[in-house]
Amino acid sequence: MSFCPNCGAENIDGAKFCGNCGGALAAAQPAQPVYQPAQEAQPAQPVYQPVQEAQPVQPVYQPVQEAQPVQPDYQQPIPIQPVQPVYAQPIVPPVSNRPKTNGLCKTGFILSLVGLACIGLTCPIGLILCVIGLFSSSKKKEGGKGLAIAGIIISSIIIVSMTFYFITSWDEFTKEFDFLGDITPVSTTTDDDDDRKTDYKKIIEKNSWIAKGDQSYLVFTKKDKSFTYYQSYFDLSDNYYTGHYEIYVGEDAMDFITEDLDDYGVTRDELRQTIRMNDDYETENLVCISLVHEEMIVGGVDQADSSWTVNYFGFFLTPEKGGKTYNVLDIANMETASYTTFIKEDEYVDFTGTALTTSTEPDMTTSEIFETTEYTEPSDTTETTETTETSMTSDSTENTTSSDSSVMGNSITGTVDLSGDGWADWYEADGQDDYYESRVMKINMSTGTIVNLSVYKEFYNSDAPKAYAEFMKQSMESEGCTDVTMESTKLGGYDAYSVSGVYTSGEHLAIWLFVDNSSRLHFVSVEYTDKDTTSYDMVKNTYKLG
Repeated sequence: MSFCPNCGAENIDGAKFCGNCGGALAAAQPAQPVYQPAQEAQPAQPVYQPVQEAQPVQPVYQPVQEAQPVQPDYQQPIPIQPVQPVYAQPIVPPVSNRPKTNGLCKTGFILSLVGLACIGLTCPIGLILCVIGLFSSSKKKEGGKGLAIAGIIISSIIIVSMTFYFITSWDEFTKEFDFLGDITPVSTTTDDDDDRKTDYKKIIEKNSWIAKGDQSYLVFTKKDKSFTYYQSYFDLSDNYYTGHYEIYVGEDAMDFITEDLDDYGVTRDELRQTIRMNDDYETENLVCISLVHEEMIVGGVDQADSSWTVNYFGFFLTPEKGGKTYNVLDIANMETASYTTFIKEDEYVDFTGTALTTSTEPDMTTSEIFETTEYTEPSDTTETTETTETSMTSDSTENTTSSDSSVMGNSITGTVDLSGDGWADWYEADGQDDYYESRVMKINMSTGTIVNLSVYKEFYNSDAPKAYAEFMKQSMESEGCTDVTMESTKLGGYDAYSVSGVYTSGEHLAIWLFVDNSSRLHFVSVEYTDKDTTSYDMVKNTYKLG
């Protein structure tokens, strides 16, 4: 055994360092004083106690041995200690304890505010979201209750205000916002109440109607849905159409015009625009009358080869005059775009101030106001046809009809040499009789060709024919005509503009417009089918004036 010279602790032989204090041991000493310290071992007894406790010191060797390589590793993490703020997140419990705002409450409040700028359109949705959000936030212990309550108050005020406004000014509102669609209030009427939409149709069906201007006569028979359309109210024995009808009113009329009659190109927007242009026009009194012609009685004989349909649309009006309300049909022929005003038969005299007579011959007063024609059955003999035609201007002495049965017209309208047989006098209402100075029409009973020579009263400048031609071209195109053309040409030696096209029915229409030396506007037209294509050349090549 060897003893440490520093602490006196006993160490095993051959040890170089003291196991107690770590001091260096002399290499030679362990061999000699093996017994010497034995004599002095008495005071060294206490030293053995630390030896017993020296066992815990053993770990010192481990860190000492490991300290060399480990020391650098611990040196680096030391600066990372500031990363401890990762644990600082939970150190903010006061902030995290605040309840989050409920999304429904926030969205509902925003929509309620937006409603202030868009006449309350978003308020109903905002109100619903705020109510749901209020209950949801209470259940989930979330914030936003204040926003929800504010949104409910704002939405409620706007909704109540707008509802009151719409109720007090419904009529004005429906007109101003008609572009959003047809707004029809929910009907609260009973079966015994007056249903205006039904009444319009019933009034039309159960009455007869006289056209203002030419006094043509339209009679409906509700029992079998048939009609008779007389050329003149004064002659119910000849010159009339018969067939069946359909009448559409209100929304039904709008649907029929824009969907079933879509070939005419009339749109809902155009109808609504028309309604907004006149205070008397409403969706409720919009009317469409479809007349299916099955017979054309001329000279007591049916001249129709097949049936055809003519559609009219317009409005049922109830104007007041002298404290009395009248029933008027203000409608237009969708094929020709000509307007006709029909007045209820028993109200015609009061409304127009014109006396009516059931005589087949009109009295002198009526003949001075309205242009009438008397049909004469065509004949192969050389006997001339006597025609009565009264000029719209009583001081005209030149308005005489040619006595030659093969020539139509007069010195005011001009004349056309008719080719072929079967020509008869004809008249077709277009609602413009008051504007004509003179008008002559002929129809070919075999082919259905119609020639029209018309002259307007007013004076026109040289630009009028072109302007009217452009209008007619646009009108024909809007009605679905094909092969529509417009060109400058000559007619009877006058500079003219011509317009031509083919309707969807297959009927051709050619029009010439020119101003004569007296500044009168002439309207010359021929309507023909493929069975009579020579009629166009007949009018163009034989027309003469003066």
